[in-house]
Amino acid sequence: MISHNVAIISANHKVNNYLISRNEHENNNPIFIWEWTWIWYNVVILPGVKIWKNVIIWAMSVVTKDIPDNKVAVWNPAKILNIN
Repeated sequence: MISHNVAIISANHKVNNYLISRNEHENNNPIFIWEWTWIWYNVVILPGVKIWKNVIIWAMSVVTKDIPDNKVAVWNPAKILNIN
């Protein structure tokens, strides 16, 4: 489930001497999102991130690292919320 206004960014441009090269990509890594994952609105997922099974990513979070199975991620940058 992916809500509206979610940005899944798989590539960034190289920055060299304060100029941006539009032809080369510095970080061109795939993003993996496994099944039973809920991604709420206004979430940003950065290159190279793996989101495993049964994950909830809270609204307006920025995911910069992998999220393991059965977790809830919140905030910017996204951190795993410990729910007991």
